[in-house]
Amino acid sequence: MARAKNGVNGCVSGKVGNVVFYERNGIGYVRSAPARRIEKKRSEIVQMTRIKFKLVQQYVICMLQFVKFGFQFGAGNGTAYNRAMSYNLRNAVKSQKAEAFIDWNNLAFSRDMPDPIKEISFSLNRGSKQLTLRWELDDDVALRLRGHQMRAYILIIPSDLDNWNVQGLGAGNNMQENEQTLTILSYDSTITHHIYIAFASVEIPIRSTNSRYVGPIEM
Repeated sequence: MARAKNGVNGCVSGKVGNVVFYERNGIGYVRSAPARRIEKKRSEIVQMTRIKFKLVQQYVICMLQFVKFGFQFGAGNGTAYNRAMSYNLRNAVKSQKAEAFIDWNNLAFSRDMPDPIKEISFSLNRGSKQLTLRWELDDDVALRLRGHQMRAYILIIPSDLDNWNVQGLGAGNNMQENEQTLTILSYDSTITHHIYIAFASVEIPIRSTNSRYVGPIEM
């Protein structure tokens, strides 16, 4: 806030907007306020936006085979890839200080019809390398989907995409079978993977349910 010295006819000192009034040797001057802090803040926001975009893009690309049908319908414009990027940028990435990280609970490879699963669990037989998912359906939602011949689609996504592979299963058991088993890869080192499931029709155009985060698993 600027103020006038010696009444309205005196010198003005202080700041008005991005302009600074000041006096030196009895002479009044005016200059622009320094914008370094604003520019730095804007630069930090731009940098974080780029980091988030790159991170989400990495995961959307690894899910792209499922994203192509999982995001072909629903909110948003453009391609299924664009919809998946937009959704996951809004919901599945968080930041802290100068770092961005995935919110696993909200990462999605499909957003279309309602998720019919009421409860779900999984078990891993490390000897036979068999991962089994078992689910219970919401009867009302499942009834509305029954005509689509929905089959299980499962993704197992590592927390470190740079060094580990995404695993998955497409067009597995019928949704009504309430169970799906798949063989997984094993590694010398143990790392956290994240399991996701959705159901999709075998008809064209393919309709799918919202994907669901099942949980983390060490393998």
